[in-house]
Amino acid sequence: MKMKLSVLSILLIVSFGTNAQGFNFSDYGAISKQEIELKQCSFDKDADAVVIMHEALSNYDEEYHLVTDHHIRIKIFHSNAVDNANVKILYRRKKDFERISRVEGMTINIGASGKLTRQKLDKKSIYDQKMNDLWGEMTFAFPAVTAGSMGIFFRSAILKLNRSKTIQCH
Repeated sequence: MKMKLSVLSILLIVSFGTNAQGFNFSDYGAISKQEIELKQCSFDKDADAVVIMHEALSNYDEEYHLVTDHHIRIKIFHSNAVDNANVKILYRRKKDFERISRVEGMTINIGASGKLTRQKLDKKSIYDQKMNDLWGEMTFAFPAVTAGSMGIFFRSAILKLNRSKTIQCH
């Protein structure tokens, strides 16, 4: 019975490991026809903007830091909502506990002819500010935002984890 339980445990661990490695983000910058044609939020008809998607995937790097990649899509419905295209990412900076890296973004607009135009976020427009000894804030604004724009961005958050000493049980 003990042997069957061990084999079953190993198979489950291998199965979960395989599924986790098979996870992929949606294609960055690829948007669906439904996202292009979206004119209002289905659950809040008065919303000026909506987060269409926020995918996140966490893993550990070689130094055992927790690395979480985020892929986010925002749709702006009305011209009075362009402030929603100003992104602020608050993070805990004390003792380098957390840092934000690999920020990429773009604005996608639909022209009168239906043609999509993409404008990338300029790295020079990404600002990292020290708020106080504990907190930092990374900010940027999507370029060329108008009613109907979609802002897409990708970022990584890296958290230092305290390594605890291994306890051996005898």
